[in-house]
Amino acid sequence: MPRPHRAREPRTRVAASNKLEAVRIRLFGGFWVSVGQRSIGEDEWRLRKAASLIKLLGLEPEHGMHREQPMDLL
Repeated sequence: MPRPHRAREPRTRVAASNKLEAVRIRLFGGFWVSVGQRSIGEDEWRLRKAASLIKLLGLEPEHGMHREQPMDLL
């Protein structure tokens, strides 16, 4: 009799403190994103479209965007 299929556990690590960290996005006077203590400047993004997506979403903090909108813009 075949064994039932089991989903694999994700390979992510959870911080020991389980503390939520603030995400900050600066769009004026230069672009950078910080998560907790880590900051990422504009020239550090591996993919330019990923940075552009964060910029678009940062302009709509209280409202969601339908997935078609960023796809059309990018």
